[in-house]
Amino acid sequence: MNESLCAVGDGQAYGDEVEYALLQARQLIESTVSLHRNGPSAGSLVPLPAEEEAALEVIRGMIGGARHTISISVPGDSLSYPHAATVLSLLRAAGQRGVVIRALCSARALGTDELRSLVRAEPDWAFRVAGDDLHDALVVDSRVALVFGGPDRTAGPGSVIEDLATVRTLDLLMAGTWQAAVPPSVHQGVSPYRLSLPAQQVLTELRTGRTDEVAAAELDMSLRTYRRHVAEIMSALGAASRFQAGFRAVELGLLPKSG
Repeated sequence: MNESLCAVGDGQAYGDEVEYALLQARQLIESTVSLHRNGPSAGSLVPLPAEEEAALEVIRGMIGGARHTISISVPGDSLSYPHAATVLSLLRAAGQRGVVIRALCSARALGTDELRSLVRAEPDWAFRVAGDDLHDALVVDSRVALVFGGPDRTAGPGSVIEDLATVRTLDLLMAGTWQAAVPPSVHQGVSPYRLSLPAQQVLTELRTGRTDEVAAAELDMSLRTYRRHVAEIMSALGAASRFQAGFRAVELGLLPKSG
């Protein structure tokens, strides 16, 4: 068996240290975004016009002006955010002119026929599946963003963020979520583990950082069986380290987030 799957040291491997640092950075970014959204500085959020055609004109200008990358997140409500049909049409047009489209969706959204059809219909888009805790946001070229409905989904159809520092912070948050997410095909392969008690238990042990011997004894299974589960889980999650496997499991909703 690959030694990298079996060897356990007293400290984190270098890759795990990097992953842990990224996790800490992401948590800091999330806190920053939350503070800014709950108490934004004057002028940083511009509400979309209440009149539908005027709102659509703003969205057309944003997406139509994209040159490099558009990142969009689709939370648990699938494609039910305001002006979804127009947004999708504009994204398709942007993709056809060479703009990279990155779509983050929740596992719950991927369970809908609507989103599965979109994944099949847009093979050139980059799709990743994360947990259900996603922001309703669209970021264009790291320079302008659209947040649909506000953090509590009650602040009207959405707001445009033009403050560059805030947009880049939101973009970093989405990039961190993207890094931990997995392609739809990988998520489909991992889904059976939601129903597997041994796999859930092994995932939990991976997150604690216990040695294989201690974890196997804790779960009352042989060391060989435990390590086989570890290898299968890491392969299914496309994880390069045990810490990354545990982190991705949390992001995909396979494990609860620690308090």
